[in-house]
Amino acid sequence: MSRRKETAMEKRRVVITGLGAVTPLGHTARETWEAAKAGVCGIAPITLYDHSAQKVSLAGEVKEFDPSGVLEKKEIRRMDRFAQFAVTAAAEAMAHSGLDLERESFSELAVEWTQLYNRFYPSCGLFPKAAEILKAVQGMGLRQLLVSASQQQALDRQVEEQGLTGCFEAQLGISNIYAGSKAGLAQAYFQRQGICPQEAVFLGDTLHDWQVAEEAGCLCALLSQGHQSRSLLETAGVPVLDRLEEVLSLLGESQRGERK
Repeated sequence: MSRRKETAMEKRRVVITGLGAVTPLGHTARETWEAAKAGVCGIAPITLYDHSAQKVSLAGEVKEFDPSGVLEKKEIRRMDRFAQFAVTAAAEAMAHSGLDLERESFSELAVEWTQLYNRFYPSCGLFPKAAEILKAVQGMGLRQLLVSASQQQALDRQVEEQGLTGCFEAQLGISNIYAGSKAGLAQAYFQRQGICPQEAVFLGDTLHDWQVAEEAGCLCALLSQGHQSRSLLETAGVPVLDRLEEVLSLLGESQRGERK
């Protein structure tokens, strides 16, 4: 008999410290569990969108969901509904766990988070054709900066491992593990180099990136291939790109506009 090798995931031990849930059966873990025990069915006719053009008319929808007890109005407007579910469930799990973040050491949490990040980030690759596009932007004679909340040493290592060495004029990372301001990094570099922020385009894939661009005084474009949906990104009122390749057209149009 051959003995099956254990994977890294199988060797890991997980401690469940708290429970949270937002489901078609309830808006909390307790509501969901009680409904499940009572034999309640969460499947019902679809009400959240027009389904007349499709064969399926039933789904497990989360109904009468109100995240205002956890999220502010501004956050609700900028967050996809599925993300609101996740944040609400996470808040319930935190409360259930009994953890008090005001008493927990932020420095210890930062060290633990950084260790986990450094362990697992190699499994995160680049967007398709990212290296090619970065080199194409170089060929357009445009300066490129990389601004990150990663520690400088880790950022330099990531750039090298992804084969992007030489693509950027500068790689701006933080000097400690406590996630300082990316906008501050960009602003300081612009000032040192005499760069006008209004002539820079900040490319990101979240509303937070747009907020960083606003704080740094840059133009901004957002990519819908990332963490947030196109409909959510469009609330920022800046160009939203569906594919990374569209960056070249955007920057080309910007160059032509400057020549005029």
